[in-house]
Amino acid sequence: MRFTLRPTSGRAKAGTPPRRRARLLRAAIAVVGLSSLVGVARSDEPRVWVPAVRGQESGLAEALIRHAGLVPFRHDPGLLGASDTPTGTTWWQKVVRQSPVPGSFLPPGGAVEVWSEWVKLSLDDWTDMPPVVGMTLVEARNAVRRAGLAFGAQMTQGGSGELRVVAQSPPSDWPNRMLRGSLVYVDARFEIPPPPPGPDEGRVLDPILPVVTGIDSLRAEALLRGRGFWRITWRGAVRPGLVSFQEPVGGSRMRRDTEVRLTLISLAKAEHVPVPDVVGQPRGAAEAAVTLAGLRFLWNGGVPEGSRVASQRPAAGTSVPRGTDVVLEMGPPPDVAVPNVVGLTQIAAEHALTTAHFRFAWTWPVPAGGVVASQRPVGGALARPWSTVSLTPGAAPPPAVLVTMPNLWHLSISQAASRLLPLGLRVRRTSGPRDGIVVRQSVASGARIAVGTEVLVTTLER
Repeated sequence: MRFTLRPTSGRAKAGTPPRRRARLLRAAIAVVGLSSLVGVARSDEPRVWVPAVRGQESGLAEALIRHAGLVPFRHDPGLLGASDTPTGTTWWQKVVRQSPVPGSFLPPGGAVEVWSEWVKLSLDDWTDMPPVVGMTLVEARNAVRRAGLAFGAQMTQGGSGELRVVAQSPPSDWPNRMLRGSLVYVDARFEIPPPPPGPDEGRVLDPILPVVTGIDSLRAEALLRGRGFWRITWRGAVRPGLVSFQEPVGGSRMRRDTEVRLTLISLAKAEHVPVPDVVGQPRGAAEAAVTLAGLRFLWNGGVPEGSRVASQRPAAGTSVPRGTDVVLEMGPPPDVAVPNVVGLTQIAAEHALTTAHFRFAWTWPVPAGGVVASQRPVGGALARPWSTVSLTPGAAPPPAVLVTMPNLWHLSISQAASRLLPLGLRVRRTSGPRDGIVVRQSVASGARIAVGTEVLVTTLER
């Protein structure tokens, strides 16, 4: 693609304002840059299907992204003032946007950005996600919408028969409930795939067959169908089970119509992993530790703001089959010390409280240049994280009067005091004889010092 800039003489062409021509030029440059970036991307790298997390609670969205082999990057909404900051256990962070969009592909370990906002929820706002793999596209759409969820789909071109769902995101074995309005994204394909392309019909590379040995059958099926391998034959134990052998072996490129034969063993014979110890950890760290151990987490009850894991089942160190559910229960967070913000300006006091995980409330409007006159609870007291600290504003103290520090070298204590007292300063001997002479002073001579400051001196014998 080539864009040529031609000089114009005289006035601009009628009907093409200069601003519009500038916008067209910027768009052309953007297209050229985008095409060059696309050309650099390697087509033979393994790719991971980006999961759908829009509408999900931010903690579940992060776990779902890590479950797909990607890295989440959250843009949290942060905290506002006391009147706007969510309180109680019914406020949650809900994902409102994600990048890249669901259905696109990233290399393993790629980053998925999510943006969230605070929403107030009740128990009626949560719903179960219906499994729709194997349904026709219309049946899947109706089932998802009946559950109060949003529906999105990508469809493979070519083939005949009905469109059927071969993969869904979040996967059908996802153990956690979803917020109403969350997006369920599916991959639909025709029952009869199109004939394979001839040798001269393009050089589109076949996908890499994923390695699914050692994981449970539900996740193995979702992973294979997400890569386009829909011909799956099961052998051995009755599902759900653990995949002990796959044929062909994963890791190499295969045609999408390749038959994948999986041998299952019962979960009783499955690989056992130790349960990590997550008691005392915050929510995000606990979910990540359980997921990285090859287990799934379930929350028993609500998750209050700032709370930590109070108990877990099974207990830490217990050997359980890979993929077992770990039930977590949150407890109240430990009390922490309230920072002392008396004397600070409005911005400094609010920043100190927010950083220490406290909310704030002013008893009345802060005057211009005002500072914190008092606070409740007082600084140093123990209080629950995210509890509210009441601040009373006061007028700013008058500016300090500065004087010049005199030289006290080789003066007696009485002579030093006679020089400092008229300036509004005080003197105190820290060491040396009482009738000695000054050999060291805490404030250098000639420095500007506030009235009322105490000057420390050291004396030696005459």
